[in-house]
Amino acid sequence: MLSGDFAIGLLTIITGLAIADMVISLHILLTNWTRVRWDWLAMLAALFIFLLIVGIWGLNFRAMANQTINPPLWGFALQLAQVIPMYLAARASLPDAVGRNGVSLASHYEKVCRYVWASLALTYANYLGFAVADEGVVAIIGPYVPVVAQLLMMLVLVTIRNRRVHALLVPVVFALFCYDHVNVPMFA
Repeated sequence: MLSGDFAIGLLTIITGLAIADMVISLHILLTNWTRVRWDWLAMLAALFIFLLIVGIWGLNFRAMANQTINPPLWGFALQLAQVIPMYLAARASLPDAVGRNGVSLASHYEKVCRYVWASLALTYANYLGFAVADEGVVAIIGPYVPVVAQLLMMLVLVTIRNRRVHALLVPVVFALFCYDHVNVPMFA
């Protein structure tokens, strides 16, 4: 086993915990579905986070699998700094409980949206920082344009809590992500 595989292992544990938390929260919502006031925007944001995590698995595999890597501690900490905010966003995306009076996913989304989008923006900024450090400033032109566009929209989502703005931008962020990732082989 090469050092890149060990690095992927730790990153996979963190992202796996994020998915497990989302699945548990979804299970709680589904088993209490009659007391849940469903909201498409909250569910789309959660689906986006789920797909982002899965996409990060593929990126990490393509970057590190079967390779010898030996980053300094600060370099590996920066790699962790890319997945930890994503874990935090996943953890907050869906409620952990359904009370006696039920739960409104729209209210939950409104409560956590700044936290979620700020966490995801930090993940994206870190990703772009790695690209610039590895490939130069010109790297954000071309294949990174959808990532830059998503990051800019996330920053708007952090600063503006208006539901109409979120109802417009979250589907666009989701569509850009799908455009950029859905047909990319995961483990090529």
